[in-house]
Amino acid sequence: MPKVYVTDHFTVEEISCHCGCKFMDYDPRQLGAMEFLRALAGVPLPASSWCRCPKHNKAEGGRPRSQHLLGRGTDIKPVEIAPIELARLALEVPAFARGGIGVYDWGCHFDCRGYPARWGWKE
Repeated sequence: MPKVYVTDHFTVEEISCHCGCKFMDYDPRQLGAMEFLRALAGVPLPASSWCRCPKHNKAEGGRPRSQHLLGRGTDIKPVEIAPIELARLALEVPAFARGGIGVYDWGCHFDCRGYPARWGWKE
């Protein structure tokens, strides 16, 4: 089955909940911000988690008020760029500069929560 793209670079499969329920209530600001970040990075940014239903969020160990539940949190497992470098690029994306940027050993979390939140690194 061919991939169905929601934006130029992100598919329905990447954006929807991965438990199989197909929950996909995403925030359009997150889509735009992720496309902006992809353009800045110039390399593919595989999304490992975006929208999550409450059941899947709990199974993943997500916080009860996770941005993923609102469709405005995206986890990226970068292949061609170091997580810290991707986080630094994200500061150039207005929605992420005013949102959440987290760095982990496996990759990064980005969200458009509307207020700055940083974890796992120092700017």
